[in-house]
Amino acid sequence: MRLSSWLPWSLLGLALISTACDGSDGPADGAADASVPDGSGDAGSGVAPPAPAAAPNFGPCPEGYRAFDADGVTACDPWPETGRAACSAGEAHFPGTPGCALVGPACPADGFPADLPVGPALYVSEGATGGTGSRDQPFGTVTEALAIAAPGDVVAIGVGTYRERVSLPSGVKVIGACAAGVTIRGADAAGAAASLRHVTLGGGLGSGLLVGPDRGISLDGVIIHEASYGGIVVRGGTITGRQVVVTDTINVEVDDGCGVTVRDGGSAEFDELVIGRARAEAVYVTGAGSSATIRGGSIFDVRPDADDHSGLGVLVNRTGSITLEDVIIDGARSVGILGRTRATVTLTGVIIRNTAPRMSDSAFGRALSALEATTITATRFLAENNHDIGVFAEDAASVINLSHAIIRDMKSEASDGSVGRCINIQNGGAMNLDHALLVRCRDIGLLSHGEAARVEASDLTIRDTLDQEIDPQGGWGLGAQHGAVLVLDRAHVEGSTEIGLYAHGLESMIEARDVTVRDTASDATTGAKGRGVSIQLGAEAAFERLLVEGSHEEGMVAIGAMTRIVGKDVTIRDTASAACVVDGCESNASNLSSFDEAEIDITRFEFDGAEICGVWLDQGGALDLRRGAIRGNAIGACIIDDAFDVTRISDDVRYEDNGTNLDSPTLPVPTPVDPAAI
Repeated sequence: MRLSSWLPWSLLGLALISTACDGSDGPADGAADASVPDGSGDAGSGVAPPAPAAAPNFGPCPEGYRAFDADGVTACDPWPETGRAACSAGEAHFPGTPGCALVGPACPADGFPADLPVGPALYVSEGATGGTGSRDQPFGTVTEALAIAAPGDVVAIGVGTYRERVSLPSGVKVIGACAAGVTIRGADAAGAAASLRHVTLGGGLGSGLLVGPDRGISLDGVIIHEASYGGIVVRGGTITGRQVVVTDTINVEVDDGCGVTVRDGGSAEFDELVIGRARAEAVYVTGAGSSATIRGGSIFDVRPDADDHSGLGVLVNRTGSITLEDVIIDGARSVGILGRTRATVTLTGVIIRNTAPRMSDSAFGRALSALEATTITATRFLAENNHDIGVFAEDAASVINLSHAIIRDMKSEASDGSVGRCINIQNGGAMNLDHALLVRCRDIGLLSHGEAARVEASDLTIRDTLDQEIDPQGGWGLGAQHGAVLVLDRAHVEGSTEIGLYAHGLESMIEARDVTVRDTASDATTGAKGRGVSIQLGAEAAFERLLVEGSHEEGMVAIGAMTRIVGKDVTIRDTASAACVVDGCESNASNLSSFDEAEIDITRFEFDGAEICGVWLDQGGALDLRRGAIRGNAIGACIIDDAFDVTRISDDVRYEDNGTNLDSPTLPVPTPVDPAAI
């Protein structure tokens, strides 16, 4: 799709105007400076500035969370300034609490559970023999009590270790004295409404808790520790839980050891869930109808599987779905949250930190990924100190909707030191982004790449993009390449290196309103470039209310046949020469340039303070300007093409305070930058 069928504004109509509005002839072809009199026309005023980008708003922090400054935005952290605490056995640090606390009640002095619900009770005590189930004559095993328990009964388990796997029937409340002091090897839900409280499961061969088809269970104050084949496995059943802790699961087969698995149409719902040092995936949801909801959760230090792969915080697969609210994932491997194969992921108040590379090959380390027609929707999202790419989407119908987000302090991929992008949407993936702050990304802040990739962003700020770690290259703000589309509405890009905003290649398009690109620096090693906006090699861009200032070499440049820029209310100022610290580096300093048959058409503009050229047109380019001012530049218009009709840059255009209004200097011609590597 070419720009003529794509532009949403009336800019193409403006582009067709070729005669001066006031009937003046303007300077003749190739005319000298005197042909462009200072003060001609009445333009130079009325250029609308861009509206500012609004910051993310994380709202009032959840109860117990700590408000902190995240690069000028108030964000919410579930931990105190000292961070998440390392807790002893029987304890956990739940998000929004000051530190470690017992899971469930403290162990009572007499060893039996206190405050039991009203109803018949059967008692169990480790090592007891010949009992009847009374408090004075308890059973010695949980299995004995469950064998005679009826719906409505309570099974009260005393402090001890019970080396048995138990089946929990429907309607029976199984209550331990305290999770810190009661351990059972494992449990299976044997009915639709089982109940388990204040115990630890694990240490045996098998999952800590299994919930099969048509089975259901509720948990309260339960710890699952050192379980084989997974901590909690829900296969077609239903589980609800409050204050549940899963730690140190064990691999037996290559791909097991997950903290919580939900599959075969099962469902899980947790309030206050902690998963630490799980294997393979902390949470795994897969299959049609499978779903999980976690409110107030902490996932930390996920370990790889037996082949040193995986280590994901959350994996949702094959049309499964998950909802996370106020959950922190710290120290996953490979990917913090991965949705794959038509998965649905919904996130509110989620933090993903310190995702490490995959153990087997040091690849990845991403925060959030959508593959194979997955949809991810996230609001109040914070990602920091991750590797490779912060947020990633690929494949047709993969969509990420991200609102009120901060992504910062990216690290390059550990395997080769490359990239470190905050956002990468490619090859048919799509993103809707609003109220986002991207700070200290590496290589590129945001990239839309490949045919059918599309990013629509509003209220976006990108600051201080850094080079990739492998070499001092990159540091670009954002761009679209190889047929991708980038739509911007209120965007601020500042402190990039080499390029602030770019589009590369045929069918690549930028549609932008209310955009500021400021202080783009030259490459630190070579001193080259530092372009504010670069549109090249067949790409197209349309701007309404654009400010570019403090660039090097080029404020805004179009390079190559079929490349086109259309703009309205454009201000470009204070473009300096590139630093050029190595031999062979040459630089001009132009606010606006067109080269190699590229086309630029701008209405209402101010081009001020360039070190060399206010505007620059090389052989074969096209440049149409109307209703604007070119002022305070060493040369107002650098026109290298003798055949160019200079009336095309004199339609109600004011030339003021330039050293020379019109000249044909010999200047180094900028070359296109190579596209970002994928």
